[in-house]
Amino acid sequence: QETQEMLASNPELSTLFAIDRQWKKQGTRAHLGHELALLRRLKAQRYDLVVNLADQWRSAILTRLTGARIRLGFDFPKRRGFLWRHCHTHLVPVDNHAHLHTVEQNLSLLSPLNLPALNEHVTMSYDPQDWQICEQLLQKQGIAGSYIVVQPTSRWFFKCWSEEKMAATLTALQADGHQLVITSGPDAREKAMVERILALCPPQGVISLAGQLTLRQLAALIDHA
Repeated sequence: QETQEMLASNPELSTLFAIDRQWKKQGTRAHLGHELALLRRLKAQRYDLVVNLADQWRSAILTRLTGARIRLGFDFPKRRGFLWRHCHTHLVPVDNHAHLHTVEQNLSLLSPLNLPALNEHVTMSYDPQDWQICEQLLQKQGIAGSYIVVQPTSRWFFKCWSEEKMAATLTALQADGHQLVITSGPDAREKAMVERILALCPPQGVISLAGQLTLRQLAALIDHA
């Protein structure tokens, strides 16, 4: 459910099926009802092909229950039992994944189809209104012309660079005359991290939109940077 926005404006997709994390908190009966409703919707599509990129049992079982004639999945080392094989018609090795970008990893799952060529162009679609909202926010805070987007935070903080080094990088960019737009997720800890970083930087030529943008608005902001 959280990442549905990333796909919602993609013109190549006709239907999105989302799984809400809140289902588990609604009690066993309600949770089961949601899962069965999702399964019925999937089966009603009568898909010929299902591509399962995940290593989770839920996605594998749903893949199997769709009844699709071709069901692709990865041969994860931790999933080399009968049930995992039974859920898929083709399993693709993951031995070289450590040397591949995530996009390349995902594309490798299509190898059993023997496609003549793969389009490796990646994009994320958004609506014109998403950019209009970003434009208004930029104008409101005095940003005109070119700018650099910096998102120093992550949901997993172990992935973040130190606040001091990030502040030093931002300061160097400011010294070169660049306008900076700092973003983050809506989590209070992420926004607090942005505040601490900006406290170490000169106030000129930098604004914060931390926690103010949806995923599609963030995509629009980055696209125009």
